[in-house]
Amino acid sequence: FAILEDQEVMTMASWFKPFDEEARQEKIKAIVANLPLENEKVTCFYKDTDEVRADLEMGGLGPGLTGEHTIYSFVVCRMDNQEEDEKHMKRWVIRKRYSHFHIFDKILMQIIKEEGGDESWLPEFPEKALFGKMSPSLVKERYLMIEHYLKEICKNPNLLLIPLVREFLKMPMTMDEVKGLEEEFQASSK
Repeated sequence: FAILEDQEVMTMASWFKPFDEEARQEKIKAIVANLPLENEKVTCFYKDTDEVRADLEMGGLGPGLTGEHTIYSFVVCRMDNQEEDEKHMKRWVIRKRYSHFHIFDKILMQIIKEEGGDESWLPEFPEKALFGKMSPSLVKERYLMIEHYLKEICKNPNLLLIPLVREFLKMPMTMDEVKGLEEEFQASSK
């Protein structure tokens, strides 16, 4: 190996473009300013789970090994007009693996900390498990805890302003998306 003398050694920081935090904050403010929030009411509830088993014929490693996971489905309900009754709430399903919820939780906690908020009021997120990930008791414990966690997020209007939260829950980000959701809802109820 050659020793580099009088040459700049490439650091990890030089691999990335400079990050303009001020521009990022301005972009977030612009997104939030255009969010369709008037009279917005959001809730979430558990729908079901699907087990995905590793299949040797499909390239999996077999039962109990890499590839097995549970998909958790939750219904997100959104109402943006207080005069409507709850049966007219727009509803859609989000389907995610536990790992997606886990990563979302970690990023959300980081955003709350960076903004100077206190994340301790959020319910505890279910811990990772090394074994028994598909056991009915663990799946039930996780979906109950994730449902409670999502409901608490939906109750907090400040968290619903965070683009990460809206995107994760597949909530509309613009009035055009609200109109599209309304059209889709009307077409499906005919």
